[in-house]
Amino acid sequence: MSQSDVRTVDHHTGGEPFRIVAEPPVAIPGRTVADRRVLAVSDPAVDGLRRMPCFEPRGHADMYGGFITPPDDGGALFGVLFRHKDGFSTACGHGTIALGTWAVESGPVEADPADELFPGFVLR
Repeated sequence: MSQSDVRTVDHHTGGEPFRIVAEPPVAIPGRTVADRRVLAVSDPAVDGLRRMPCFEPRGHADMYGGFITPPDDGGALFGVLFRHKDGFSTACGHGTIALGTWAVESGPVEADPADELFPGFVLR
């Protein structure tokens, strides 16, 4: 895997970084997100993919992110495998906020103008 194979989208939530890989260039096997996390820990290709956007020169000690995965239930549009410099985790609060913004900006979720918090403010 070369550096050019990995495309990322960076978000910051209150200054906390979150780097999204929407189309991971290596297979992340598993039936559910939980299965994928367990298998990713021992898969050298997935761990290499985790390390690439987390460590210098592309990342830093506090880099957090996620790999977009297929959903594992009928009500979801996508899943996410959360990652950080030390491995994989089950959740990330600021990452969840970043993923919501990413989902609206990149297309999986359409914002409903009637539900806007601030009248006149349009999400783009």
